[in-house]
Amino acid sequence: LYPLTAFRAAMRAAAETLALLRDAGHQRDGLPRMMTRAELYDLLGYTAYEERDRKYFGR
Repeated sequence: LYPLTAFRAAMRAAAETLALLRDAGHQRDGLPRMMTRAELYDLLGYTAYEERDRKYFGR
């Protein structure tokens, strides 16, 4: 098992993205390496959270 492999890869990506934001002042050049919002929401099951929130909070 390699329990920190994904974490280390994510931290490298985060550091590179933050450096890009610092240096360029925008995220455009990094977009091809990022998940789309739809991909992220799908991975997180975000729609289910929204539905649950609406059920409990009526939003």
